[in-house]
Amino acid sequence: VTLEITLDNGVTWKIESDSISEDAADVDIDVKIKTKNVPSKKVEEIAEGNETMQLSLAHNGEFGFKASLDIPVEKKHNGKVANLFHYKNNKEFEFMASGKVKNGKATLPFTHASEYVVVFADEAMGEDVSSAAEIYSDSSTILDADSNSADVKVYVITLAVLAFAGFAVARKIRQK
Repeated sequence: VTLEITLDNGVTWKIESDSISEDAADVDIDVKIKTKNVPSKKVEEIAEGNETMQLSLAHNGEFGFKASLDIPVEKKHNGKVANLFHYKNNKEFEFMASGKVKNGKATLPFTHASEYVVVFADEAMGEDVSSAAEIYSDSSTILDADSNSADVKVYVITLAVLAFAGFAVARKIRQK
């Protein structure tokens, strides 16, 4: 079971029930986007000339479960890679994960709260070592087509049904 919680600012938490540990914390799920808590000089160093966005998760420390956040971003970032960096101990950055921006959203995994910087680049800026890395990879299919994915799915299902019906009719004609 996946619990989805959408906040007023458009951020959606997705929590997998099987990842909740016995020592799961009482979590403050507030997420502030477009913050300015990381010094701009530090952000410029990690950004390498790319656009960025800062996030601040209200809870202090580990959650006791794995979660991903769907984070609303400007549509101009569609097709870019959102690179998530944890700002550690107010000193240095740690690359956490990356994910392709689709439909004005970046989906990224989180296990603890802190200050984060998202760098929008043409490619991943580090090795994705998250346990959910394959979920956020750049592999896409026709069913992942941007805003028309529901239409594409209906089209593919309709074609499959028509093909099956055609084979069934052809089989009955051969049997006669």
